[in-house]
Amino acid sequence: MRFTTSVLVSILVITAQAAVANDESLAMTPREELVDRQDQVFSLGKRDCVKTGCRCDNHKKKQRTVCGACKNPDTKSYIITRKRYKNHIYECSADGTSCCDYGVAVDCGKKGQRCG
Repeated sequence: MRFTTSVLVSILVITAQAAVANDESLAMTPREELVDRQDQVFSLGKRDCVKTGCRCDNHKKKQRTVCGACKNPDTKSYIITRKRYKNHIYECSADGTSCCDYGVAVDCGKKGQRCG
């Protein structure tokens, strides 16, 4: 029993030491590179807002982003009145004459969607 335990422990130690000794097992970023990047400001990539000919019923008279499934609380009609997809996010101009489509948004068409 002791022999089996000794052999098992030896195998585990040798395996662990081999993994630590292998320089190529993990791709590590040099410390200098991390220090150089610590003060950088990172941001999410912007998505293009494509003009598709959509229209907004902008009763609030301010620029805003809304999901295609959003309805005007007063009239119960959709805020996006032309070329609307329920799961897309749109940006409406303040005067309501122009609109652009950012594409699919995971929250659109669901409870808690952006109705700005």
